Amino acid sequence: MAADFDVAKFVVRPDHVWTDGELTQREVFWRKHRQFLKDQGYNLRGRYQPDWKPSWLSTSKPWMRCEDGIMSIGPLLDAVRDDGTLVMLKAVNPIEMPDEISVGKSLSSERLASPRNHCVPYLDILGPPEGADEVFIVLPLLVYIDRAPFETIGEVVEFFRQIFEGLEFMHENNIAHEDCKFDNMMAEAQHLFDAPIHPFKEYMRRDFAGPASIITSRTLKPVKYYLIDFGLSKEYPPGGPPRLEEPPWGGDKSVPEHWLPDAAP
Repeated sequence: MAADFDVAKFVVRPDHVWTDGELTQREVFWRKHRQFLKDQGYNLRGRYQPDWKPSWLSTSKPWMRCEDGIMSIGPLLDAVRDDGTLVMLKAVNPIEMPDEISVGKSLSSERLASPRNHCVPYLDILGPPEGADEVFIVLPLLVYIDRAPFETIGEVVEFFRQIFEGLEFMHENNIAHEDCKFDNMMAEAQHLFDAPIHPFKEYMRRDFAGPASIITSRTLKPVKYYLIDFGLSKEYPPGGPPRLEEPPWGGDKSVPEHWLPDAAP
């Protein structure tokens, strides 16, 4: 099968369930822009290269146990910068999500450079490529906050201290996050592991040579936490009365802002 493999046909159809490691429609998008990203100094994994052939074909190995079987998620895809730095790319339509670009750029500006700023920095903004609607935000490659377990009460306290500090900093600068929930908090924690971890299979090493092992703690090697995803965020002009408005759709409906007026406490 590998000899006559046609990657153009190895794409999941809209009416089918993704079951055999096929490319998703979003991944076809990434492959389409591979050369543009390469020209900007960012290299994608083998799955997105024009000469890719699935490594599991003609073998008995399940595709989900192969590094090139791991798909991207939503608008995100990891890449390697020409200098070897591991980064995350996020495709954003600036017409549909204008605040994500403007708020992120503002928070990454020299004006707001501060140890109290815990908002993920924008390392670069690429594009849009010719004929495309989306730009690519280049972000540092971060880790889910609970990938390495918290070991002490002090480590948990430090996590909350940084997150509250970051929110306070945003509010002091007239910016509301408006989607602050567990999966919009990440950690700069690659140093806790014995090897770079895979961005979409964090229990595995990036090269899939084996599981990624935790080798130290946050107490011994402190971690910086970041707030991410400014798609619902808003920046207000300085001065004026307190800003009160209806809450956005949000990811957590259990908070008081989403309770009905007559709901039980």
